[in-house]
Amino acid sequence: ECLRSIAAQLGESLTAANFNEAFQQVLSLTDLEGVVYMCRTCEPSAAAPELSQLVLLSLLSQLNTYMQEGKMMPGTPESSAVLSWIAEGSEAVDPSDQQFSAAARSILDGLNQTLRDTLTSVPGHADYDAVRRSAMAVHLALRAL
Repeated sequence: ECLRSIAAQLGESLTAANFNEAFQQVLSLTDLEGVVYMCRTCEPSAAAPELSQLVLLSLLSQLNTYMQEGKMMPGTPESSAVLSWIAEGSEAVDPSDQQFSAAARSILDGLNQTLRDTLTSVPGHADYDAVRRSAMAVHLALRAL
């Protein structure tokens, strides 16, 4: 029910390929299920560079919360989408944007810790390679700040 409502609300934004508006709408609902739905719906390599730094950092923060709350089930399409968005989103963080540099550092530090915890606490994790790729992207984004 919730996902149908979100899909109906965002359909127009996605049709117009206005990724920033669509993500802004779903993030304002503070519904992690809706955020993951958007991540599954939109290709991160196309959408992440189109997001404002504010929307991008909000998204990364929500994805970190999703992982910390243990909602990500390894080996599922949801986990694949979340990890792809973390990697692509981290690469889209603009290190020259001084307005958001402190927030970016804090959010990326949190993601870095969550991903490291995931790698060490779940041996043989079904998404091990994707978690490693995401952790590397976050690490590189942190170094660029």
